[in-house]
This record gives sequence, C-alpha cells and structure tokens, in this order.
Amino acid sequence: MIGRTLAGVAAALAAFWLAVVVAPQGAPQDVPKPVVVPVHAAALPIACPGSLSIPVGSVGGGEGFMGSGSKDVRESTFTSGVDTPVATDGGWTSTSSLATEIERVPGGDIAGLSALACLAPRTETWLVGGSTALGSSARLVLTNPTGVASDVTVSLYGPAGKVDQSLSMAVGPHSQTTTLLEGVSAGLATLTTRVEATAAGVTAVIQDSRLNGFLPAGTDWVVANEGLGESLQIPGIGPSEPDGIGGASWVRIFSPEDATVTLTLVSALGVEPWPAAQGLQLRAGQVIDIQVPPTAVSTVLVDASKPILAAGYTTTGRAPDDPLQGVALRDSMWVNGQSHLAGRSYSVVVPHYAVSAVIYSPTATTFTAADPSGRVWVTFAVPAGQTREIPLGVPSGTTLQVEGPIAWSVRVVDPPGFITAIQPEDVGPVDTVVRVAPGFYVP
Repeated sequence: MIGRTLAGVAAALAAFWLAVVVAPQGAPQDVPKPVVVPVHAAALPIACPGSLSIPVGSVGGGEGFMGSGSKDVRESTFTSGVDTPVATDGGWTSTSSLATEIERVPGGDIAGLSALACLAPRTETWLVGGSTALGSSARLVLTNPTGVASDVTVSLYGPAGKVDQSLSMAVGPHSQTTTLLEGVSAGLATLTTRVEATAAGVTAVIQDSRLNGFLPAGTDWVVANEGLGESLQIPGIGPSEPDGIGGASWVRIFSPEDATVTLTLVSALGVEPWPAAQGLQLRAGQVIDIQVPPTAVSTVLVDASKPILAAGYTTTGRAPDDPLQGVALRDSMWVNGQSHLAGRSYSVVVPHYAVSAVIYSPTATTFTAADPSGRVWVTFAVPAGQTREIPLGVPSGTTLQVEGPIAWSVRVVDPPGFITAIQPEDVGPVDTVVRVAPGFYVP
C-alpha cells in the first residue's frame, strides 16, 4: 500500500514538471534596463593612535643615562576643523576631515620626534616600515572610531616573503588594540604589514622604535601607504652620508608579485648616480632595503614592472643627553612612496617646530599652498627634475592644500637632531557609481 502511494506521488510530480517544461510560455517581456545609482561616501570620524609607548615599561619610568623613561614629554594634536579631538580608549577621535598628532620625547628608550596624519578607518591598510630584529620593536596600533565592531586579520611579510604566522582579532566599537609584532614573528629586519578589516574598518599604524645597545636609535610612526603602483615618488629622504654619522637613508620595497625595480635619486642638483639600484629583482612577497648613496635631502623615484609599495627611512645623529654616553644618539623618520603626480589635491595640518615642504616635480611648475578659505600662504617656483626644500612659515594648526603634479612631504625638525615627517593626504570624499541590474542571486 505504501509502495503504491509513493509511486502515485512520484507520477504526479513527474506530470507536474512535464507540464511546466512543455507548457507554452507567454509573450516575451521587455528586460528591465540597468539603473545607474550614485553612492556618496559616508562621513566617518578620524582616529589618532595616541601617545607613544615603551614596548616594555612606562615612558615616565626611570631617568638618566640608563633610564627607559623621560620627563617633559610634549604631545599635541591639531585638527583641520573646529572639532576638538576626544580621548577614546588610548587614542583620539575627531569629526574633522584631517588632523596631525605630534609628540616629542626628550630622553629614554623612545626618545625622538614623531608625527603622523590622523585618518578615517580603512578596510585594507598596507604599512611599509618597522622591524622586529634584535633591538627593534614594531608596536601595531589598531583604532576603531566607529560604533560597529570590526574583525581584523594581520599578515606579515619579511626578507623571505610572507610569514606563516598571522593575527586575527576583533576591535570593538570606539576602542583600540595594540600588539607587539616581535611577539608574533621576531627577527624580521625588514617588515611590511597588511591589515584587513570588516565593517567600516580600522585605522592602523606601527610605532617603530629602535635601540643601539642601551642608546635610543629613533622612534617614528609607520603610516598607511597610498597603495600599490608602478611609478612612485619618495620626497624627503636623506640626508645620507658615507659614514652614516650625520645621517643615513634606505629605501624599503615590497612587491606582491615578481618584479623588476629601478630607483632614481634626485637631489637639488638633479639626477644623482646610483648604479646599484638599477634593475633590482624582487620575488613575490619579498621585502628589501636598499641604502641610499651620499646625498642631501632628496627624492627617490621608484619604477617597477609590476605594482609595488615603497617607503624611505632616514636616521640622523643628535647630541648626547649625557657626556658619558660618548657617541651621538639618533632619531629617525619614515616617508611613504606616493603617486601625487596625478594632480589631485593633498592636505596636511601643520604642527609647531620648524616645518618645511620637500617638493619634486618632473616638469617646471609652481608649488602653491593655500588654506581651505583660499588664502595662499606659500608660492614657490619648482624647477623641473629637481628636489627643493622650502620653509612653510605658517602658524601651527593651519591646514594647507596643494594641487598639481607635485610630489611633496612635510619635514619637521626640532634641534638638536630631532626629525619626523608627515604624509599629505587626499581626504576628499570617495564617491562611487554603481550599476544595478536584475539578475539571479546565487548563494
């Protein structure tokens, strides 16, 4: 009885599907046309990482030659709008479009001058810089200024390519997470870090701190790289001297694919000889450093057969805190490779101390820095194919915008020997247009 019933059900289903397949269809209908819809970028708060931190210990702990900490630490934040940054779980958030955070630590293990532009969160961030070798610390700081939690994956790349170890973590709303990357993979003399995040994303930076024995060898922030490119410029690298006492510089290159790379050094005199940087062969995932030959403050042009990332690292000597130290101490700075020659508008909020712009253009042009109201603060003729450094001479907290085929960075100096650099940023809204058409959803 049961078998006959099941057979009857199967026959009925077969008849139904046969009717559906062979039944005549109605007249064809017009296919709806796709609709083009503009999508405006959401306004997200920006985030600053907050204070520098000694990897193990406290900035305020210990004084003198062997002390790790320091007194008289000065930290300031300047915003591009009227909004005042608000402390958020170790960092700062603001509704301004851009801000600059700068901190001066006069002594101890992380002595130096460090600055960066605070930005809105991203779902993907590349950080070209830092080291986990002996005497170095790479402190990754992830900040989520939004009200939605973000799941984050961190991948590391070193001299031999991608590191097997990776990090996965959640960064809660309005919160901050810090990780010492040397605890994940130690011994990476060259380091590139990829941060992938869900939801609105996070801001990601690395505090790169180094020691030469017991002496500070420089601290600076490694900030988000613009993105992969086949033609990049690094304005503001150097000075670099043969013995490295007064200063030394390197270019760090990372390629996700096998690539051939050529570096060109451009000083105030034009192109300088650099035969060792021609036709460099990079394996996929490899991170290498190339030392810059003797030069004054210069620009490095990076040309590659495949899209790559690049950054410049400079150290400079400074007077010792204590005569018993007997050798010069050091400070350091990172300058990202950029592709500003496309002519878009880039901005920076100028901090205090001695501030200058390092400028390069392949063609003769005019460097014009104006504030959002249109007031022109600086106008300077830039010769073709040369690097120029000019003092900005504007009040601290001024937002400057520069537009045109010009590669430039902001160099900040506090004698004797403290240096840092700030990367101008394109903070305009990134609107997009999407094409919507009817179709089938396949899970």
